Amino acid sequence: ILCQQALQFFEDPARILEHIRQALRPEGRLHVALWGSESEHPLTMAMQRALIECRLNDFTWFLTKVHRLQNPALVSGVLRQGGFIVESHRKVDLTPDGTWHASDGRKLLAATPLAAKLADLTPEKRAELGDACERQLDNFTKDGALDLHFAANFYIAKPA
Repeated sequence: ILCQQALQFFEDPARILEHIRQALRPEGRLHVALWGSESEHPLTMAMQRALIECRLNDFTWFLTKVHRLQNPALVSGVLRQGGFIVESHRKVDLTPDGTWHASDGRKLLAATPLAAKLADLTPEKRAELGDACERQLDNFTKDGALDLHFAANFYIAKPA
């Protein structure tokens, strides 16, 4: 079973893991992918700052939640509570395809899970946020291009 970038959104991830454990064959494996810390994600930091700049602080919780299971010791404990034992853990630095620029801030913002949460904003507020996102992304520009990379943690766990 693959659980990609979802476990951190459940209020009680151990309870969800118990359900996954019940659905998994005894010889099966659970593969979990989770983002690293906020500080390891330039895009998250830029978006957090843009939201605050636009006085949209109510949305910052979502980006914080995306990274709440970034600590491997915490994840191992949650997996144990859910009936799993970590067989392997690997931290990887992901780099998106192509070259991105600060001016791509609106496209990057639209491609995140946060986009659905921002859908109810007025067009003017979305434009203001897009401008702020581009300004903040400019802080992560190197030689004219964004220095985007995303730390992620990959786990393989077996039933306990």
